[in-house]
Amino acid sequence: MEKKPVVVDLGYHYADEIDDYQLLVNLYESSSGQHQLLAESVNLYVIRHLNQEKEIKIGEVNYWFLKGKRSRFWLPFRLHHRINSLSPDIILLHGFSHPLQVLLLRIQTRATFIIQYHGGGYPQGARGILQRISAGLVKNYIFVAEAQAKEFRIRKLIPFKSTVYCIGEGSTHKVNIEKQKARKVLGMDAHEKICLWVGRLNANKDPITVLKGFEVMLAVHNSMRLYMIYSTIELLEEVKHLIANSDTLRHHVKLEGKIAHRDLDNYYSGADYFVLGSNAEGSGYALCEALACGCIPIVTDIPSFRIITDEARIGALWKAGDEHSFVEAMKYALELDEEEESQKAIAFFKKELSFEALAQKHFKMIRTILDEGDNRE
Repeated sequence: MEKKPVVVDLGYHYADEIDDYQLLVNLYESSSGQHQLLAESVNLYVIRHLNQEKEIKIGEVNYWFLKGKRSRFWLPFRLHHRINSLSPDIILLHGFSHPLQVLLLRIQTRATFIIQYHGGGYPQGARGILQRISAGLVKNYIFVAEAQAKEFRIRKLIPFKSTVYCIGEGSTHKVNIEKQKARKVLGMDAHEKICLWVGRLNANKDPITVLKGFEVMLAVHNSMRLYMIYSTIELLEEVKHLIANSDTLRHHVKLEGKIAHRDLDNYYSGADYFVLGSNAEGSGYALCEALACGCIPIVTDIPSFRIITDEARIGALWKAGDEHSFVEAMKYALELDEEEESQKAIAFFKKELSFEALAQKHFKMIRTILDEGDNRE
C-alpha cells in the first residue's frame, strides 16, 4: 500500500480566551468536515493554539492543541521542533499575518509550504517586509479566486511565478428545508418574496446601499420583505434611522439581530433571495450557506462572490456601492425561474463548494505538488 503523505494544517492564531478544545473545533466547523474527508487520503495533523494542551484523534484527524506563553507564540521553536519530528511532506499555513514564523519554520523543515489567504487586506510595515522575504520561500498559495492573488503579486507579497490554487476557505453542513415548512417555523408570510441579509452591519458589507435599493424596489414590488441578521452593529443606528424615516422600509424590513448559527437553516431555506453589499471578502461563508439551502444570490461583483456564484451563472451580481446597480440586479433576479435557479444553486454548491468537493480539490493539489516535486528556488 502506498504510504500516505504527511500533511500539517497549521494556524498560528493564539485563541487564549478558549480553554476547551471542543469549543475550538466547533468554532472552525466550516473546515472540520473537509478535514475528516481529506484524512482518508493523507496523514493529517491539525495544529491550533488555545489555553489548553491536548493531543486527540477525532475520526481520522490528529489534532494538536497547544498552550504556551506569548514569547513562545512569537518565537515558537518548541512547536516547530514538534512539527519537524513528523517529517511532514506538506505544511498548509493559514493567512499572511505571521511571516516571521514562516521564516523560522523554513529553517527547521524541508516540507513544501502552502499559504491560504483568509482575507484581511495586505501585510504592511515590518510585517509586509517580512512577507516579501518569506515569499521567496513559498511557491504555492490558495485563494478563492485567481483575481485575489493579482494585487499580492503586484505588491511582491507572493512571487509572480507562484502557483495559485483556487479553493474555497470552508463549507457548511446546512441543507435545504422545504420552503413553506421553514416559513411556518419563522412565522413568515407564505406568499411574500423574502430577501435575506446575513452579515455584519459595517461599511464593508454596506447595508445602507442595500436598503436604499430595496426601498426603490418596493415602489414596484410591494409584496417583498427583507430580514436582516447581523452579529456586529457598527452601522445599526444609521440603519435604524434610514428605516424609521421611510414609510416603505418601516413596514417591509425586519431587523432580526443576532441569530444562533444552528437556527439559520430555516432563514436560508425560507427566503427566496440572499442579498449582501460587500466591497471585499476573502471568501463568503454566508453566501455558501445560502446556496446550500437553495437561496438565490443577489450579491456584489467581487472576485470571491463571482467564483461562488459560478461566474454569475446563479442569481445576479451588482457593482458594490451602486444603488442603481443593485436595483437592476434585483429586477433581473426576479425575472428568473425561481425553482430552477434555486436548484442550480444547490447543485453548484454540492459540486464545487461542499466539504466533499473541497477535500477532493485539496487532495488533487497535494498530489500535484508532490508529483512535481518541491519547486522552491
